[in-house]
Formats: sequence, C-alpha cells, structure tokens
Amino acid sequence: HCLPAAHRVSQLSTSTMVMVRPVRRSARSAAGIPP
Repeated sequence: HCLPAAHRVSQLSTSTMVMVRPVRRSARSAAGIPP
C-alpha cells in the first residue's frame, strides 16, 4: 500500500523523537546537568 508522504514523515519524526529523547537525557546527566 502507498502511504501519504506527510503521514510517513510524521511517523518518522515521531519515532526519531522517541529514540532521541532518552539519549539526550542520558547525555545531559552524564555531563552533570540536571534534567
């Protein structure tokens, strides 16, 4: 099936934010910055 490009982009950005958020938090805590 062919998904609309807008839906695909929103899905991709959502999954990217879900993956990036914990990484950014752990990086900040590793740097000694409170969350």
